[in-house]
Amino acid sequence: MMYAITGLFALVEAGLLALVTRLWDPAEHSRRLLTIGAVAGSLSIVLLVGPLLILWLGDALFGRLLSVGDGSALGIGLVLVPVGLVCSVLGIVLHFGARLRARGRA
Repeated sequence: MMYAITGLFALVEAGLLALVTRLWDPAEHSRRLLTIGAVAGSLSIVLLVGPLLILWLGDALFGRLLSVGDGSALGIGLVLVPVGLVCSVLGIVLHFGARLRARGRA
């Protein structure tokens, strides 16, 4: 269940980046934060699912589980999820804040 939620967050972060860059021309700071959010979400998926894929592959090929380290990749993957979410939300907030200021000046 955790992997599905994390994957959903990564897709939402990447979707936000694609949506904002297609519909508007975001400022540099907003674009950077959205990009960082999408990258962090993608890396979290790789770090969370990668060790499991190695385990399943080892079980399928060799009939036994392979060691994938001490689990630090899973911990880093779990830390990257909120980092990605915070960066994506800040990017959206900065983008719409800049749009509102620009609309107020016009």
